[in-house]
Amino acid sequence: MNLIGALRVIVGIMVVSWLMAGVAVAGDGAQPQMDGLTGGEHSWESSFDEAMLEGRQYYNAGDFEGARDAFVRAIQWLPRQAAPYRNLARTFNHMGRLDEAAEYYDIYLRMAPDADDVEIIAAERRGVVQRASADPWRLPADQRMALRALERELDDGRAMTAEDGGAWGLYQSLLELGYARPELEELRREMEERLYEELQEDLRRADGFLPVLDGPGWELQGKRLEALAEVTRSSERFDEVDDAAHVVAIGRALFDGDYDEVDQRAQELMDSGSDYAFVGWYRVVALERAGRPEAALRVLLDLRRDDVFDGEAARRLEVMRARLLQQLGGDEDAAQIYRRVLMGAEGR
Repeated sequence: MNLIGALRVIVGIMVVSWLMAGVAVAGDGAQPQMDGLTGGEHSWESSFDEAMLEGRQYYNAGDFEGARDAFVRAIQWLPRQAAPYRNLARTFNHMGRLDEAAEYYDIYLRMAPDADDVEIIAAERRGVVQRASADPWRLPADQRMALRALERELDDGRAMTAEDGGAWGLYQSLLELGYARPELEELRREMEERLYEELQEDLRRADGFLPVLDGPGWELQGKRLEALAEVTRSSERFDEVDDAAHVVAIGRALFDGDYDEVDQRAQELMDSGSDYAFVGWYRVVALERAGRPEAALRVLLDLRRDDVFDGEAARRLEVMRARLLQQLGGDEDAAQIYRRVLMGAEGR
């Protein structure tokens, strides 16, 4: 074996040992730490860490296809974490895909210019570049096409449509094709915002009073919530999505005629201080349909006192109050309310 061949063997052994040890290369006297793992408690952090650990296991077993897939997933969970780009570069190096290896070495070095292992990685990159082709690496054609389609849909289309269409379907396709670059973070953020906007658009339409959705409409909202749970990366947004999930569950239950479920969930949401004021109206409607006009009237009067509805929403509230009073024998009071509504007054 010549000198160059021996050096390559040594470097290969060193690379494997770094991944097996699971620690970052540290300076003299520094304590080693888990290499690239977040150790976080959020679902996206634990998913990232699991993918990184799985990638190491595949790498150390010599299954570089499995390692590549795992490190790609890690990048897709947290595109701004540097470590998986380095690991992916080394994996491509072992697979003989030198142009891709050089690209991912470059990404790592741009993302982590002050890392302890920069000199080692730079040396590995130089060795790869010497053996790679002279042509610069390009994003695969299928990924380029999917990326352009996604960007167009995010700009001019819908985030999600029935049958998993819209930008969400294209986003999923891009991930399935193995797209794993830092730019994915901006796409994820835009995808999250667009999904949330559409969710709120449907939940708050009709002058903020009552979403008008059929069964498929509520099903689509449920899919938007599932997608948001996958792309959201902040605790605050997760809390907002959780509130919206309760609203969607209430809307589905009302559509399905499960009025006890509506009553219970709506009361819990109202007691939590949710700003979805119309869930109180859902509760009124559910109680009235369940043959409980007295309970419905109590909830309605609470809504009137809170003064959260105005305009057309307030008029609808008054019509429902008159209807409930009629059911309870208050025909005269109901007639006076109807007259005020017809005259355009909003007297209480």
